Amino acid sequence: MRKRDRGKDTRQERHRGGCRFSRWKKQEAGEQMNFPSRLSSDARHHGVRLVLLLTVALALACLSLAGRAVAQAGINQDEGAKEDTGFCDDVIKPFQSYNCTEYMVSTFDGFLLSLQLIQRNDWIGQSFAGDVLFWHSALLGGRSWFVADNPTPLAMADAGYSVWIAHARGTEYTFGHQMLTPNQKEFWNWDMDEWANYDFPAITDFVFYATKGRKFHFVGYSQGARVGIGAISYQWNRATMLASVSLIAPVVFMVNTISPVLVAYNYTRLAELAYKIGVGKISFASITDSSTTSQKLTELKREGLCQFTGPNCCIDSDKVFRVMTGPYSLTTYKNLDHIAQSMKSQVFKAYDFGSPNANIGVYQNSEPPTYHLQQVPNTIPLFVLYGGHDRLSTPTDVDYFVSQLSTVPEILFHPLYAHLDFIFSRSLGLDINLPLLTFIGKNSNFKG
Repeated sequence: MRKRDRGKDTRQERHRGGCRFSRWKKQEAGEQMNFPSRLSSDARHHGVRLVLLLTVALALACLSLAGRAVAQAGINQDEGAKEDTGFCDDVIKPFQSYNCTEYMVSTFDGFLLSLQLIQRNDWIGQSFAGDVLFWHSALLGGRSWFVADNPTPLAMADAGYSVWIAHARGTEYTFGHQMLTPNQKEFWNWDMDEWANYDFPAITDFVFYATKGRKFHFVGYSQGARVGIGAISYQWNRATMLASVSLIAPVVFMVNTISPVLVAYNYTRLAELAYKIGVGKISFASITDSSTTSQKLTELKREGLCQFTGPNCCIDSDKVFRVMTGPYSLTTYKNLDHIAQSMKSQVFKAYDFGSPNANIGVYQNSEPPTYHLQQVPNTIPLFVLYGGHDRLSTPTDVDYFVSQLSTVPEILFHPLYAHLDFIFSRSLGLDINLPLLTFIGKNSNFKG
C-alpha cells in the first residue's frame, strides 16, 4: 500500500473552527492513531448538554414539520420536471470562464436527476484530458463542490477535463419524479441503497453513452464515496466504465464513528422511530433560524456542526455553516437509520427492515444483501483520501475498509483534516486538487 502523509502542519489551531468540547490529542506525523470507539468520558461530560439539545431539537423540529408543505422550505414542487434546473446559472455562470450544460436523467424508479457538464470555454477543441464525474455527500448537493475558493471540479476543468456534476435524489436541483411530488412521504422513502442501485446506474449510463463509450473517472465524497464503491461492488459491469475511482473521506464502515450527534441518534433510535411512523425527510434548515441575530445561538450552531464532523482545521466556518443549514440540506430518516445500522455492524450491507419477514418482502431473503468489496475489480485504480480528525470517517474505519478490498489503493492521509476540510478547506489547491490531478492524470489513457 502506498501511503502519502502530509506530515506536520504549521497551520495554527485557531483555524480549527471551534469544537470547544474536543479533547482529542493533536496527531503528529507517523504517530499511531488511537481514537476511542465511542465518546470518552471527558468529551461526554463536556458535550452532553449540546448533544441532548441538538438531538431533541432535531427530533421535535423535524417531526413537527412532517405534515407541512415542502414549499415552506422554498421548494417548487414542479421544478423537478423542468428541463433547465438552473444549476449552471446559479453556480457556474459567476465563475465566467466555463461553459455549462444542463441535463436531466431518469432513473428506473421514476426520479428525475440533475446532471451538468462543465468545460473551460477557452480550450474546447484543443487539449482534452478526459471526463470526471463528481458525486456529493448526503445533506449536501452538487453545489457543495463549489463553495471553497479553489473548487476541485474547476481545477479539473482548468486541467482540460470535462467535468460532470451529479445530483442524487432529494437534493437541491433534483426534486422531480414522474409520478410523485415532494409532499408525498413515498417521495422520501429512500436511502443510500437507492442512490447506489438506481441513481448511480442512471447517471453513469448517461455519462458513458454521452461520451460515446469513453471511460471516465469517478470522485465521490463521504456518502458519495460509499455509494460509488457499493455500486461497483454490487454491479460489476459499472467497473468497465471507469478509468479510476477516488474516494474522499469515505463512510463505508462507521463502527468507530465518534460524532456525538450520530452516536445520540444511534442510541436513542430516533431515526428508526421517525422512519417507522412515516416521517420522510430531515432538513438542517428546519432546526435553524437564519434570521436570528443571537451570537450565542450562532456559536452553538457552529459548535454543533463541529461536533458532528470533527474539528476542521481549515474551513471558513461561516460560509460552510450557511451551506450545511440551507433549505436544501436534506436527507431522509431512512438514510439516517441506515447510517445508525452501519454504526452497529462491521458488514457493508443494504438497509435492514428490522425483521426476517420484512426483509423477505423486499429482498426475498431474511437478511439484507451484502455489498462485497472483494468483488471490486483489482484492475481499477483506487485513491483513498482521509483525515486524522474526522469523526464520521475515522482512520480506524477507513483502514478496515481498505483491508477489505482485493486491490491495493493509493492513499493520502491528512493528519489535521476533519470531514468538511476535504471539500471546503482554504488549502484545497495544494492538499486535495494537486494530488487528485496527479492520480487521475497518470490513470488517464485519453490521447486526444
